[in-house]
Amino acid sequence: MTNQANPEMPVEPARLAEEWIQQINEAARNSSGWIIETGLILLRAKEQLPHGQWLSMWESRRMQFGVRTAEMLMRVARHPTLRDPKNISSLPVSWSILYVLSQLPADLVQQEIINGSINLELKLSGARGLLSRWRAGMAPLPTGNAPRPFNVTRQRSRVLRSLGRQYALWPAEHREELAQTLETVAAQLRQAGNK
Repeated sequence: MTNQANPEMPVEPARLAEEWIQQINEAARNSSGWIIETGLILLRAKEQLPHGQWLSMWESRRMQFGVRTAEMLMRVARHPTLRDPKNISSLPVSWSILYVLSQLPADLVQQEIINGSINLELKLSGARGLLSRWRAGMAPLPTGNAPRPFNVTRQRSRVLRSLGRQYALWPAEHREELAQTLETVAAQLRQAGNK
């Protein structure tokens, strides 16, 4: 990051760290792809911050998670299969599960996504089982080609949590616009369901 008024002049380290804190916390609030995005931002911040400024971001107690979580998120973001945009919709939305999967070779993760073992409903115990079997030199358990059945209750809960987080971010004067957007999406969903 450079000074907006004078792009040639670098930003002082404390201000640079402040900008990274804001960007990282903002990425961590988003529900879709936040894990990968937050990990990528953390990697860029660590690369750009001067020595000592990285840990100072946590010393300020303004980060939404600890250093250990940051290290895990960066490992997930480095994994070529997990960060591949075409796989995002098939991945569980838990950073702890993705961290376990990040310890597996990229080609194995890709194969398990294709055969359905790695999917939105994968639990931490399932991810740990895959890792244990790989470390022991055993083939993954056969799972068939179909992911688990769609769980309406769980997905509804996820949508409501995500919408609640978004609602909290919207200033009061723009919430009518948010409501109109949601009504448009609802109409599109109804129309797609009737086809």
